[in-house]
Formats: sequence, C-alpha cells, structure tokens
Amino acid sequence: MAALLYAGRNTLTRGRRMAVHQINVLRVTPRQIRTEPAQLVAEIRAALDGARGRPRLNLRTIPSREAAQLAGRTPRPGGAA
Repeated sequence: MAALLYAGRNTLTRGRRMAVHQINVLRVTPRQIRTEPAQLVAEIRAALDGARGRPRLNLRTIPSREAAQLAGRTPRPGGAA
C-alpha cells in the first residue's frame, strides 16, 4: 500500500510540474479506453481545440533515460526514469 501512495504522490508532483509549464495532461485508465473510446476522442479533440491559438510552449522533450541522467538519478531498467 505504501508503494501505491508513493507512486500517487509522484504522479501528483509530476502533474504540478507540468502545469507550471502549461502542459495539459488528459489522464485516462485502460478501462476507459476499452469502454469509452468515443468519449475520450471527444475529450482529446476538445483539449486540442482549446489549445489552438495559444502560443507554442517553449519546451524540449527528451527520453526518460536522458532526463534521469540530467537529474543525477540512476535510470530504472527498461528506460523509465
């Protein structure tokens, strides 16, 4: 249970860091993908429509392994940081 709480806290922290940079994340579960695909497509389209006209974000994406190295962390096996 403690691992789940820790993972949840990391998710919330990561979400706040992205929000600071105006990155909108649509969180969905595998079940929603299976049972509500049309609803999810509508939500994705609405998010994209809402972003139209806003200035491009000044950001660069890098692989998680590289991000871990830049942050001074040891990358986890499989590439996830």
